[in-house]
Amino acid sequence: MNENFEILNHCKLYKGGDTNPYKPTEVPKEKWAEEYLKFQIWEAEYSVIQRFTWWREVWEEQTGNPQVSKEEKTEEIYKLAIRDKLKKMDQSEIDFTKMYFEL
Repeated sequence: MNENFEILNHCKLYKGGDTNPYKPTEVPKEKWAEEYLKFQIWEAEYSVIQRFTWWREVWEEQTGNPQVSKEEKTEEIYKLAIRDKLKKMDQSEIDFTKMYFEL
């Protein structure tokens, strides 16, 4: 099975295409945080689809490339991309990680 297809099965927001449909600057202020989160998660999912080999190499460097199934490896690579994005978004006033798990 194609690795990109397997990653796509983990994506919450990215379903294909090259244009991010989420526009945090075009929603009311009270919806900004959720739309911003969706924008960023879509970007992370797009990145892991487009640059899967790079993300796999990063995961292998960080983990020592443990012997796990292809499905587990794919899921862990996806999680790495999402954790990386959420870490970069960290703000004390907004819990984007909690919001991500509520999507």
